[in-house]
Amino acid sequence: PATLCGGTVACFDADADHVLLYTLGKTASTSLEFALGPWVGMRRLPWITTQATAFPRGAKIHRPQVAKAFVSQLPPTGKVWLFVTVRNPFDRAISQFFEGYAKFMNVTNSSGPAKQHDHLSRFSRLAPFLAEGIVDTIPSVIGANVTIPPLSPVTKDAWLVHGRVRVLILRSEDAKLWPSIVYRRTGRSLGELGKYNIGMNKWY
Repeated sequence: PATLCGGTVACFDADADHVLLYTLGKTASTSLEFALGPWVGMRRLPWITTQATAFPRGAKIHRPQVAKAFVSQLPPTGKVWLFVTVRNPFDRAISQFFEGYAKFMNVTNSSGPAKQHDHLSRFSRLAPFLAEGIVDTIPSVIGANVTIPPLSPVTKDAWLVHGRVRVLILRSEDAKLWPSIVYRRTGRSLGELGKYNIGMNKWY
C-alpha cells in the first residue's frame, strides 16, 4: 500500500539496518526479542546491560546511557529502528514488584510473610525508577532535540523519523496488533508472536 513504511520513508533493509528494542521490563518485550532477532540474523536480540565499544546489529536495552551508546555507534550506512514498548505504569509497577518478589526473595505461594518486609523495603528504593518515563529519554538516546508524538488512538502507535533513526512506540496493551503495525511501518513481517511470561501462569 502507499502508506507502507510511512509513504516516502524507506522500509527496513535486512542487509544494512540495525534494531534496538529499548524498553523497561514487564512490557511484553520478550515477544519482540524473539520476533526481531531474525531481522538481524539472530535467534533473539541479546539483552545488553553495559556500555561497549562495539555492539551487534540488534540488541535489547533498558538503560538510556547504553541505548545512547548503541545509537551513537551506528555505522555510516544503514538506519536504526528503535522499538519502544510501553505499558500502563500502574500495571507495570505491580508486575515488576511481584516478579522481583519471587526472583530475589525466592518466594512461593507457601512462603511465610517473614520475607515480605525485606522486599517491600527494596521495592521502595526501586519505585522511583519504575515510574520513570522511558519516552522522555528518547531525545537523549537519539541525540536530537525532537518532540515525541503522542500515541495515536487510530494507528495504535507513535511514529517518528529523524535522520537515519526510526522510532516506533507500541503499547503492550495492543500487542495483538503489533504484527500489522510493525509491517505497516517497516515493510517487514514479525511473524507469529510467541507468548512469554504469561501472567495467568504466575503464582501472583
